[in-house]
Amino acid sequence: MKRHPAVLARYVRERVPAPLLRSLFGRSPMEPDDLSLLITALQTSVQDGAMGPEQTAEYCQHLLRTHTVDTQLAMLSSSEKQALRELSAAAPQEVQGALRAAIG
Repeated sequence: MKRHPAVLARYVRERVPAPLLRSLFGRSPMEPDDLSLLITALQTSVQDGAMGPEQTAEYCQHLLRTHTVDTQLAMLSSSEKQALRELSAAAPQEVQGALRAAIG
């Protein structure tokens, strides 16, 4: 799926609604590779115009509620951290602040 970002983005939009993130990763952490793919899928959806700021903010909010999210976000590369900052731009201030604190 890494070689087909548009397909991955559509899959995430259609099959992985934002609240499902918390359900899937509420008790066990998301693998760094999975988090990276999620960020890429969200970024692709935004760039394609398939997802608006409200949906992106919702994904960011639910991502912050996953298990050991601080640790997972700390392991992101600098480009992934920057992509997540850009994605969170439409989120409420408290979500943006929480992401900035977690990312560093």
